Amino acid sequence: MLSVIIPAYNEADHIGRTVECLESVLGELGLDYEVIIVDDGSMDGTIERALDLQRNGTRIKAIRYENNMGKG
Repeated sequence: MLSVIIPAYNEADHIGRTVECLESVLGELGLDYEVIIVDDGSMDGTIERALDLQRNGTRIKAIRYENNMGKG
């Protein structure tokens, strides 16, 4: 199984399309996968969008850090 981790900070406008493209490619390759979106304390609704994706996709998980942790 392949786990793809997407770190996200203020990506509400882009995360849906990113996941859509990723799932398309992974599906075409026939891989067993999961997509984990890690929201790093975004202020723009990224976690809400990620949770919508999680509710609509069985291979998607959303995690949130309340405070921005930054790199590393």
